[in-house]
Amino acid sequence: MAAYHSPYYAEVYDLGLARTPWACDDAAIYLDAYKQMSSLRPRDPSHDYLVLDVGTGTGRVFRQIAEYMIQENISPAYNRFIGVDISPHMISRAKEIVPKSLASRITYTVGSALDLQAIEGLQGPPKVDLLIFAYASISLLSEPGAAEKFLRQVVKVLRPGTGRAYIPIGYLFDDGRQSEADKINQRYADASTRTDMPSKKYPNVFYRFPEGYMATRREGNIVKYAVPMQVVEKGTGGQERVIEAESPTTSVRMWGDGEFLLEAQMAGLQLVEAKRTFNETSYVFCVA
Repeated sequence: MAAYHSPYYAEVYDLGLARTPWACDDAAIYLDAYKQMSSLRPRDPSHDYLVLDVGTGTGRVFRQIAEYMIQENISPAYNRFIGVDISPHMISRAKEIVPKSLASRITYTVGSALDLQAIEGLQGPPKVDLLIFAYASISLLSEPGAAEKFLRQVVKVLRPGTGRAYIPIGYLFDDGRQSEADKINQRYADASTRTDMPSKKYPNVFYRFPEGYMATRREGNIVKYAVPMQVVEKGTGGQERVIEAESPTTSVRMWGDGEFLLEAQMAGLQLVEAKRTFNETSYVFCVA
């Protein structure tokens, strides 16, 4: 994703989620999915449970699972976690804030959602018990044929029969969910403050968002978001110095009514169930 091309943008990702926690209201779904793994496939000491977080970002989903495991006194033994993201800066930050309780069980790696089989630990027979592509991130695969290629990769790495893939479609990117999208946009508008955002990692640095932040334009089934941001350092005398100032554009695919489920079926995925939140519908798939 173009917007996460620097370590500053990677930190802003986390700071932004902290300001709008409702934007990631999927934690309960993934925690339930994690709990179901052992009922779908009985534990086998010779074959650890494998959880794959595609588009892991800074590792939010794994941190939430780690918190749950601590609360429920669940041992991380017999579990392996692989987090994959195309952005080296996101992976670097994920490694910096990896939960200590899972540090020996998590591997974060730079890789593409379009070539999951090339990732270390995923070669060979399909072995993923739980695959997550959170935050409606499949819509970021906006190049022609990219989302379809990802779905075919899911079929190749997901354990047949017992494996589950959770792939949500956000209402903001679903042409058939305009009513829900309007409510989400209003909530974002209510949360928008335009105030500077202080960095927690870099001393005396803050992030400033000029007017026009998240400006959009649509071209066919692609929506392009402009994400201008300034990284500013404040000196001891109060003087400001702009360290970085860019306006990368992020392209997002819009889905027609029923289009995603048809593409998933054509790729070889079978729909098990669908789970709704305020922001999205998470579709749960298996491979026969």
